[in-house]
Amino acid sequence: TDGKGGGGGGGVISVAVKLPTGERLQRRFWDNTPLTDIFEFVDVNLDRVKKPAGSSGFVLAVNFPKKVFTREMATESGVSLAEEGMGPEPQLLMFQWADTDI
Repeated sequence: TDGKGGGGGGGVISVAVKLPTGERLQRRFWDNTPLTDIFEFVDVNLDRVKKPAGSSGFVLAVNFPKKVFTREMATESGVSLAEEGMGPEPQLLMFQWADTDI
């Protein structure tokens, strides 16, 4: 494949998650990837970020249009990245501890 498609005809979306440290986690996902997979991707890389005492988890957000994604919302809806309006341009998601302001 040329990196522009595949996996049943879906496209590829480049996702970068900006952590509180300023570091970015980057990976490419098929556009039909469930949003919950992004949360799992961040989870396996959280050893790089110190969790504040009393934090109940994290959310991901996009700045424009302003939208906040919670793990619960992603799990309940089962939506894919494409269904959330992501792609094909690179996507920047902001990581934020759930009990702090974005």
